[in-house]
Amino acid sequence: MGKVISVPILVILLSLLIGSVLSMDQQHFRKPLPFKLPSSSKVASPPPPSDHHKSGLALNDTQECTLGGVREDCCPGGCSQSDCEDTRGCCYAPAVPSGIPWCFKPNPVVQGYKVVSVATTATGLEAMLAPQGAANYYTPDVASLKLVVWMETNTRLHVKIFDPNNNRWEVPKVVKTGIPTTKPSNPFYKFTYTTQPFGFAVTRVADGSVLINTTSPAPPSGSYTSDKVFNGLIFEDQYLEISTQLPTNPNIYGLGEHVTSLRLATNQVYTMFAADRGTVPEINLYGVHPFYVDLRSGGNAHGLFLLNSNAQEVYLGTDSLTWRTVGGILDFYVFLGPSPAEVVAQYTEVVGRPYMPPYWSLGWHQCRWGYHTIQDVETVVTKYAQNNIPLETMWSDIDYMHEYLDFTFSPTRFPVAQMSNFVQKLHTNGQHYVVINDCGIANATDYPAWSEGLSQKVFITDSNGQPFMGKVWPGITSWPDFFNPATQPWWSTQIKGFLNAVPLDGLWDDMNEISNFCDGACQSSLTSSVPAPGLPGSLNNPPYSINNGGSRQALNIKTTDMTVKHYGDILEYNAHSLFGSAESNATRISLETITGKRALVSH
Repeated sequence: MGKVISVPILVILLSLLIGSVLSMDQQHFRKPLPFKLPSSSKVASPPPPSDHHKSGLALNDTQECTLGGVREDCCPGGCSQSDCEDTRGCCYAPAVPSGIPWCFKPNPVVQGYKVVSVATTATGLEAMLAPQGAANYYTPDVASLKLVVWMETNTRLHVKIFDPNNNRWEVPKVVKTGIPTTKPSNPFYKFTYTTQPFGFAVTRVADGSVLINTTSPAPPSGSYTSDKVFNGLIFEDQYLEISTQLPTNPNIYGLGEHVTSLRLATNQVYTMFAADRGTVPEINLYGVHPFYVDLRSGGNAHGLFLLNSNAQEVYLGTDSLTWRTVGGILDFYVFLGPSPAEVVAQYTEVVGRPYMPPYWSLGWHQCRWGYHTIQDVETVVTKYAQNNIPLETMWSDIDYMHEYLDFTFSPTRFPVAQMSNFVQKLHTNGQHYVVINDCGIANATDYPAWSEGLSQKVFITDSNGQPFMGKVWPGITSWPDFFNPATQPWWSTQIKGFLNAVPLDGLWDDMNEISNFCDGACQSSLTSSVPAPGLPGSLNNPPYSINNGGSRQALNIKTTDMTVKHYGDILEYNAHSLFGSAESNATRISLETITGKRALVSH
């Protein structure tokens, strides 16, 4: 179990940690940051739109090694560099973390798409793209793509690439800004593109620096092992790939959530797919934040946000960055800053500003698993006072529950009357109390949360249309569907009854990655490995395996099956990493409605 910092709070912390301070004085925003960074070469400027690159980058030599491309293991179990290169004729390049092959089969550059038509619009441009030198890694490339570019503000550019002929998953209810009707008056950026192969670039007008350039430099003649060279755009049903040039030895921050250095290390893969794991270094954890800040020498910064909730990973090379995802579309926002603080402000304008927490929540809190009785909890509070240590808020983990059922208190270890008196005493002393609330609802008899939820059909469903059943602390469990409009009133009813019994001050929403003790459905016969309608590969094991868990695990390991459905036939495959945010928002709405105050929701 663990907590996730919300997206806005995370990026504020990120901004502060990399040395930028928000200022009320707007003039200060324009000044370069007063610190030095490792020197880096400029990203090559893109050719003008009329220039065409040569097609057919595949070389005659057998060792064409694109470090950011798909790595097909050439030496399972590992081998030496000489064995890999000389004996097997394969590519050798160390990578972090585990699960990424060091020895992999040659993967020559794929050309991607070309531009077949372009039209200017009131807010930017639109273009149609068609494959050239098709990748066909797993299935045929999507035959026709549409590029739409919106110049939304002076400091924000929106670039969207999608299939205009078929509906694909797009993330709902995240973006807080609308589509403009006119171009901004003084954009800080210039958008250009190449036609064959298609690629686009974003340049900072003030100094001519190239921030994004998805067109690969031409590879050297003969063999190559490089991350300067990368594939063109790849867009298949369950595999999307796009890259950008970077300065050598880049200063990239973000792409959470991982336990790693603040400045991200290169030659490394960063996986984004929500998972309930301890703080294991270098692998995907609880939160998903597909956003990074690129801090250039001289202090200017820009940001890139991919609005995509499917399982994804980023390979960060020494000279380039490659984004791979197994679904959805490519929906990018570029933020021009130019300071890190401004990049963060521009990002949160799109995804939402930080929530203002209650003042008391900023004090000292005490929480741990293992306070087995109310007497244990009272003793901790008493000893804080005896030792003159300020304590603002006391928390309880799952110990307080009756048989680990949500919205209950143990009648013997945490009896309701005693709990109510304890919390009232805390309130009299100006202190507060928060408890954990796991998102799984036990399939238990005489349990209102389950029986009422079942009758109101608020649970996510399996392939048979029945509540999906996994397992967590109370045993066989189902999970609420927070995309279903019927779930909010049911959830609020459960929380209101809980607070009527004991006047709690906040809730800790836990295990909402979703966390499951089984790999998919606990009844193995319900764990589906068959393709979903309209998709070529299994959803639990898509054709391309992101580096889930540091070992390319199936996507349903210790969570639900990806075939699970939410309201409106939304697949878990698409919405998995949105569950925690959806639950926390529902809890916030419930607490605000019930108490009439700002809510504390930890998740």
